[in-house]
Amino acid sequence: MDALDQAVADYLGLHRTDMRCPDILDREGPLTAGRLAKLAHLSPGAMTTLLDRIERAGFAKRRRDTEDRRQVLVEVTPKLRRMAAGVYPSPDEATKALERYSDAELELLDEFLRGNREWNEQRLEHLNELVAKRPRKDGF
Repeated sequence: MDALDQAVADYLGLHRTDMRCPDILDREGPLTAGRLAKLAHLSPGAMTTLLDRIERAGFAKRRRDTEDRRQVLVEVTPKLRRMAAGVYPSPDEATKALERYSDAELELLDEFLRGNREWNEQRLEHLNELVAKRPRKDGF
């Protein structure tokens, strides 16, 4: 998975960290930069720099929220969708890859993946708590 992620990043000309945000935006839809930063576990400053890079590459754009003009939303572009279509299978192709499994096997896989995600989220929360409790190196 790691090698595939790196190959896709290389193909798109992005940093590996940059890859997380278009993926999140594709799943969640347009988001504020702050919400995207939180979901990607990045600081606001790092998010601004990242958004500048993926916007220059033509993979995301910022636009005013039509319902709340004070907010700026970030969304993926058609260019990203076109390039991703050349890399990732269509939903129909992905479904065909699963046809060899029985319904019971698919349910087991689904349960395993959901449990694995939950376990990883718990580990992440625990690590975030440990980091928050750790004294800062600069003494503040």
